[in-house]
Amino acid sequence: MSLLDLTRSLQSHLTTPPDQLEDISQIYDQLIEVIIRHNQRYYQESDPLIVDYEYDQLFDYLKKIEKTYPDLISPSSPTQRIAWQDVVQDQFKKATHEYPLLSLENSYDADDIRDRHDRSVRLLTKSEITDEPVYIIQPKYDGISVALTYTDGKLTHAITRGDGYTGDDITLNVKTITNLPHTLKTKDHKPKTLIVRGEIMLPKSELARINTEREAAGEPPFANTRNAASGTIKLLDTSIVRSRKLVCYTYDILTEIEEWVTLESLGLPTYQTTHHALHTTHDIDNVITTCLDEELQRELESADVDFDGLVIKIVDQIQRDVLGSTDHHPRRAIAYKYPAQQVTTQITSIDYQVGRTGIITPVANLAPVLLSGVTISRASLHNFDFISQKDIRLHDTVRIQRSGEVIPYIVRVVTEARPADATPIQKPTHCPSCDHHLEYDDIYIYCPNTHGCPAQRKERIIHYVSKQCMDIDGLGDKYVDVLVDNGFIENIADLYTLHEKDRTLRSLPGFADKRVEQIIDQVEQSKSRELWRLINGLGFPSIGKKLAKEIEQAMINAALETSNSQLETFVSYLTNSERLTAIYGVGETIVEWLQHFFDQPENREVLSRLADYGVSFSPQTTNQKPQTSISNIHFSLTGSLGLPRPQIVEILEWYGAIFDDTPKKTTDFMLVGDKPGSKSAKAEELWITIYHSISDFQIYYPDVIFPEIKKEEQSPQQMGLFG
Repeated sequence: MSLLDLTRSLQSHLTTPPDQLEDISQIYDQLIEVIIRHNQRYYQESDPLIVDYEYDQLFDYLKKIEKTYPDLISPSSPTQRIAWQDVVQDQFKKATHEYPLLSLENSYDADDIRDRHDRSVRLLTKSEITDEPVYIIQPKYDGISVALTYTDGKLTHAITRGDGYTGDDITLNVKTITNLPHTLKTKDHKPKTLIVRGEIMLPKSELARINTEREAAGEPPFANTRNAASGTIKLLDTSIVRSRKLVCYTYDILTEIEEWVTLESLGLPTYQTTHHALHTTHDIDNVITTCLDEELQRELESADVDFDGLVIKIVDQIQRDVLGSTDHHPRRAIAYKYPAQQVTTQITSIDYQVGRTGIITPVANLAPVLLSGVTISRASLHNFDFISQKDIRLHDTVRIQRSGEVIPYIVRVVTEARPADATPIQKPTHCPSCDHHLEYDDIYIYCPNTHGCPAQRKERIIHYVSKQCMDIDGLGDKYVDVLVDNGFIENIADLYTLHEKDRTLRSLPGFADKRVEQIIDQVEQSKSRELWRLINGLGFPSIGKKLAKEIEQAMINAALETSNSQLETFVSYLTNSERLTAIYGVGETIVEWLQHFFDQPENREVLSRLADYGVSFSPQTTNQKPQTSISNIHFSLTGSLGLPRPQIVEILEWYGAIFDDTPKKTTDFMLVGDKPGSKSAKAEELWITIYHSISDFQIYYPDVIFPEIKKEEQSPQQMGLFG
């Protein structure tokens, strides 16, 4: 199943309370995988697949599941790790932010803004601060965030946001941006060190010029200004960066400075709107009125740079300090996102795509329409429940939306414009790939011709070679298509015969010598991958990456007899109901699916061939967690401890400890840093051992090693609470 199909499948669960979900472990695992993949597309590839609102819905639902089932929380969950932690690009020198650059939580309506205000007031009142918050409202830039350092008035460093704590040093490229001064202009007083936050952007007019040149040269155009800015600022050739005429606007001062100093007084560029609505106010109703002001939105939309909303900030520094921040977001500010852009077009025809498990997904072909600089011609219809709920018909006029993203979403049918020839979309009766008769399962239609359907065979191979499975680099979707269409492979076992067809492979389109060598080398390396990758890659229903890892660990713990072959031991374990159901997340349904998989002769033959070709079916015990003084001990943490919370959790879990997000009776100890939350009081009520710093903890557990912590990182200033 493609990323988009899996995303849409998960979206169908969003209205279901977590405690009413079936296969909660599977859905949780899929949510983690999908959100991480969307993070990669957004932060690393600058090629997002869904709109921000849809991403936020998935992330919020993940948090709801973890709140309902705290024992389910995985350290790999995006709630436990900064969204960009694993996707920072590595072609530039890395640099650590002196003041962490946290992202803002998003709001999409007035109720969110008012609720945020009420929560802030309650928290401030508890701290005996009775003054109402005063807000300033600024445009929200849609570009690349950067921290700029001026030393003795000279621009010395420019660092991308990265994971919020570490980014790429892009100083040389930033110095090509002509509207950004290399020297502060004030003559009276220059701060010894000044760090400001800004946004690097590409003007819309410049994007049009660049795309015209790229199309003339036969190169694909940039989808939008943000993608173009991101791609440009990471180029190693500064002359190309300079030619693309990027701009940078500053909006926050992160260092402590005298009150009279402003960005404007220092000669730093800020975006000036002519609209009267952007002002300072303590009245939350005025804030909401500004956010909903259509005239302001039109002004920002007509600007030569892209904005996607407004930023609402609390002005008072004491109030900011009291409100603090979470691991991901400061509580002092929120982003109000404008509704996604929408256009109207018409459905011209319907295609049906076949996924790895045989599920048929209807896709609407659209009359091409330009939306946010991209021509849109297709949109997924997900399933027939979606079609029924929105009453979508062939030839209908529909509203589609896109907010700087690539994949559109059908919002609604324009029923008042429904043409006379609009007809209901008929459910297919035969597979578009193999013509086999289709079957029905709840809201899904699927092709039962598991082994004979070419589309399913391709999708299974694509899944097997993916990064989340056997990680066979160089075999993308289009290369798998070529190999299957030309008869080189029919199933995953055939991958291990490609080295025998080395010469003929090189005659295929796109299979140059270097590509063939890479594929053959990667296929060979995959034989000794971790067992969880193979388990995930075999495509067992309801088993994803997380559960595959749990199964491998359970096999390690079981110390299985090795008198039989690796494959026999593997199959024996995965068909043992008693052992399987003892693994958290494995229920009777998964046991039945596994038994059904191994009962099929075609599957047993493929597994036998994999074993013959040398693919390992044994768990790798060399990567077991070290046995230390904290192995199997439960811990929790709260407050600022000088290192990012996800990093602390990852380190302690590597040493064998078990993380409890919320302290409970079985929690053995808690790390409590500066400005702890309510969890600290709960830990004291439960008589849990408390260590007030990492160094305090290491007195009792000297075998647990942490990176060096700078003392100044303990201060609110270093936690990014100023600005």
